Amino acid sequence: MKSSALAIFLLSGLAIVSPDRARAIEVYRGCAQPREISNPQNFYVDPIKGSKANDGSMERPWRTLAEVLDPAGRLISTKALLKSSPTAEFILSNVNPNGPVKPGAILHLMSGNHGTPQVRQYVNDDFISVVAAPGQTPVLDALSISGSSRWLFRGLKFQGARGPDKRYNYLVDVGQNTSLGPSENIIFAENSFSTQDQVAGWTAEDWTNKPFSKGLQTFASCTTLYKNRFYNLLDGIGLTGSKMLIDANVIEDFGNDGIDHVASDVVIRRNVIKNGILNAGGRLHPDGIQGWTAKGVVNTNVTIDSNTIIQTGDYKISSLQGITIFDGKWDGLNVVNNVVVTNHWHGITLLGVKNAVVVNNTVVPSGPLTTWIKIANAKDQTPSSNVVVRNNVSSQLHVVGEAVSMDHNIVQNMIAIFEGGAPKFYKKGVVGNHNMIDPSIYGGLTRVDHAAGLYDLRPRADSRLIGAGASDGAPPFDIAGKPRKALIDIGAYAR
Repeated sequence: MKSSALAIFLLSGLAIVSPDRARAIEVYRGCAQPREISNPQNFYVDPIKGSKANDGSMERPWRTLAEVLDPAGRLISTKALLKSSPTAEFILSNVNPNGPVKPGAILHLMSGNHGTPQVRQYVNDDFISVVAAPGQTPVLDALSISGSSRWLFRGLKFQGARGPDKRYNYLVDVGQNTSLGPSENIIFAENSFSTQDQVAGWTAEDWTNKPFSKGLQTFASCTTLYKNRFYNLLDGIGLTGSKMLIDANVIEDFGNDGIDHVASDVVIRRNVIKNGILNAGGRLHPDGIQGWTAKGVVNTNVTIDSNTIIQTGDYKISSLQGITIFDGKWDGLNVVNNVVVTNHWHGITLLGVKNAVVVNNTVVPSGPLTTWIKIANAKDQTPSSNVVVRNNVSSQLHVVGEAVSMDHNIVQNMIAIFEGGAPKFYKKGVVGNHNMIDPSIYGGLTRVDHAAGLYDLRPRADSRLIGAGASDGAPPFDIAGKPRKALIDIGAYAR
């Protein structure tokens, strides 16, 4: 069991991308990387001073991104996936060979409203980048991408009110319309996504009816989301695709879920998810990061690494589950280096997972409810199997399954395991292989201030977490990117 489960952590490779030379990001292994072009084409789009009749130069900019991408303008020189009949296969064909905007070009957007652009059947050989010009705040009411490849969006503001005229309830929709061909290699970096900036007057009914159901929903392979901000939405991000990297985003002030993933070959890392807003008019169980599967598909090779989920306040008004998998089939799952501070009992809960590791996570309750790490059977009673639970700190630890091992964990008040088909509850001492119950364990963290809602979860020098972990399978770096020492500290942070 040890060799197969712990090897999962090494499977998710990433490749460095440089969409511009000074600000490199990454993509999932095997996905397309934007080329560095010494003298790229540069075009300018200005809703205030521009015109459709202009040539796109700095002196004579086009007007809006929606107009630039409109096929009727014939500005984009690219390829398209076309069919000769509804039953035929897609064929890649040249489109607008004389169009001025060719693969590798950069579209610089000026402040103002750029409408609701559609990237529709634009398959590029090199990335076309759509970026905010320096000091500018271009706004897109919404965006849809279908049958397209190699597009990069950076520094833009996606914001618009949901209404009956919207075809989809996603602020940004990537690749849902598969009738136009698959979409792939789409990058969003340093953008913001919201329904509107100020929502102080929203009622519970408003939180149900006004925000987009997702800030961004992607069905495309090779989607990268890097350092974006999602706020004042029902759900932040929805993932239905493969080969995706969701890295260093902030998701806050949302009505239901932070990140939903129904996908394989995904890395969800370094995201901050905070301030979920549960209300009487909303859904019943909001989650920080939630996964499930669809149509009997098995999700494989999913890594949830170094994320921070924080929910404080009265759990009777607004609570948030942490990292959860309640449904579906899973094979190959890494949950490592995460911090979950929440007022709900589900800190990290995984049901019916296979070949998984849950290592070096820190789970802290922000209210009176106990917050646990739990490995258990699926709803259809399929057992979790070949799971390693190691080097975690939590209020409680609940473990049941086939070939499930736990070692070097420290909990505050209880460990529940199944022995001989019946649960057994331990409330003091050492349990099994170096698992310890210590009621004072959270006192060994730098700051746990429930009243102020302030948390610094690095271990103190005198904490029992220091050097008490196992090195086997421990991630080489902690949640802050600090290298771990030979003697492994328990939890997401290394001293």
